[in-house]
Amino acid sequence: MLGQLCAALWDSQSQPDVIQPGFKPGTVVMPLALRCSALDRCATQESNTFYDLKATTLEGNSVDFNVFRGRVVLIENVASQLNLLQSKYPHRLVVLGFPCNQFGYQENCSNGEILNSLKYVRPGDGYQPGFTVFEKCDVNGTNTHPVFAYLKDKLPYPDDDPHTLIQDPKFLIWSPISRTDISWNFEKFLVGPEGEPFKRYSKKFETINIEPDIQRLLRLTKT
Repeated sequence: MLGQLCAALWDSQSQPDVIQPGFKPGTVVMPLALRCSALDRCATQESNTFYDLKATTLEGNSVDFNVFRGRVVLIENVASQLNLLQSKYPHRLVVLGFPCNQFGYQENCSNGEILNSLKYVRPGDGYQPGFTVFEKCDVNGTNTHPVFAYLKDKLPYPDDDPHTLIQDPKFLIWSPISRTDISWNFEKFLVGPEGEPFKRYSKKFETINIEPDIQRLLRLTKT
């Protein structure tokens, strides 16, 4: 049933929200906003598990998330405290950084410039990520990267702040808007060793303070 609905929705994308010549009374016309929402859901359904996901690194290498089986995974925008956590648990924790330019256009450099920007601008002081950094992507809206479509579907809001959304409308530069949207840079997602999304953290929750949850999940790992 879901497959038939998705196929119908894809076909309907070429149809504008106006009555066309030959329209038959009684025909159900799905509003564009609803079609977009349903299509997002269909796209999310394609990734049944965390290990079905893929992403491309800054160097252009495709990474199949199946290689992360049995390890705890922390996903965030690039932040200095990620190096500390990755170095502390080098074998059983995987840290993945996803730059995004949807929040105040704070990541407006190209993929080829990101590492130099981290090194010399923010956080600067020669900073070099000791973890995998992926290509810049959208985390909200029509072009949401499949990784974040999946994570937001499984963890609809931050555990420590389930109510706050972006307060200033001028920062809402994507469409459509969803209650599950990431509100700003530095929201974080923690995934357990069996691929189960464990917890989502708000931008206000310091990255280093995730360590107790990381330790809790590490106790579940087999090695």
